[in-house]
Amino acid sequence: MKSLEELTHIVAKNLTYYRKLNHLTQLDLAEKISYSDKAISKWERAEALPDVYILTLFADIFHITVNDLLTEKSIKEIEHQEKEIKKSFLYNKFVISLLAAGLVLFIAVVLFAFTKIIAPKVSFSWLYFIDALPIISIIYIVFSKLYWKPWARFISISFLNWSLALAIYLSLDVFFNIKYLWMLFIIAAAFEVLVIFWYLRKRKK
Repeated sequence: MKSLEELTHIVAKNLTYYRKLNHLTQLDLAEKISYSDKAISKWERAEALPDVYILTLFADIFHITVNDLLTEKSIKEIEHQEKEIKKSFLYNKFVISLLAAGLVLFIAVVLFAFTKIIAPKVSFSWLYFIDALPIISIIYIVFSKLYWKPWARFISISFLNWSLALAIYLSLDVFFNIKYLWMLFIIAAAFEVLVIFWYLRKRKK
């Protein structure tokens, strides 16, 4: 059986590990349990042992069991948990990004339906769906910048480039008779070359 001092050090080590693994500062964690960051610091320095209630709060926040906080882990166990938590974190962000894109498409559908109701003779309401594409691209650029790898950002920026060119082209083509409007795609192609060079530079780093 472990002594109180040993248990205090194990909890301190595990608390620090899970807090950092979940990308939380001591202040973030303190706010979640309505304590001060000084208390978190004290526990992580093994100067005191949190009571059972606090340990259950930590377990809920980190999506683990109280036993995980009380048990000394091997390197293999730590690596496995890191992979599982990272996988879950990325999955949740991907789902959120899908919901955000779905919201943009929903707004496009509402605008399309509303336009058809109040002005059924309007023939360009389908442009709402085309204009939604660059907005969706921007959403994925933000998410790829925060959570994903450079290749995901490359795809998102490329999609924004071409979808924006398409949206501008179709919008101007519907309302104005502009000569050489197809030159927009030449500009998009030139920008795409720059994006490719950026991606290749990122890969070398």
